[in-house]
Amino acid sequence: MKIIRVICVNPSAEERQKVCGILRTFPLFRLIESFSSMRDARTLMEKTAPELLICHEDNDVTDISGYTRDLKRNPEYLILSHDPAVGIRALERGAVFLQYPVTPEKMALALWRAYENLLFKKIQ
Repeated sequence: MKIIRVICVNPSAEERQKVCGILRTFPLFRLIESFSSMRDARTLMEKTAPELLICHEDNDVTDISGYTRDLKRNPEYLILSHDPAVGIRALERGAVFLQYPVTPEKMALALWRAYENLLFKKIQ
């Protein structure tokens, strides 16, 4: 099985720490780094080409793809939000959605969906 490289972006240090802590318990996923903003994550995303981008987004989900549009490989997105409407927009764009509060059980399901999406992309 391939290890999935992950970058986590969340403006809240507390939420970022919680999400990253839970993520570290899943051996198929390796956290490369976490950031407070997409702008800060951009340079590392260019260098490492992560397969998964976990990010908090309460605005328009399309804002995220603007930061990753011209990367060599577009990552799979796992969107975190308090707003279920953001989840609907995320799902419409093919992203995986996880509504706060983040728990290990919910994270496991979201990571499995992201992993399946990545496998499906590879098969195409």
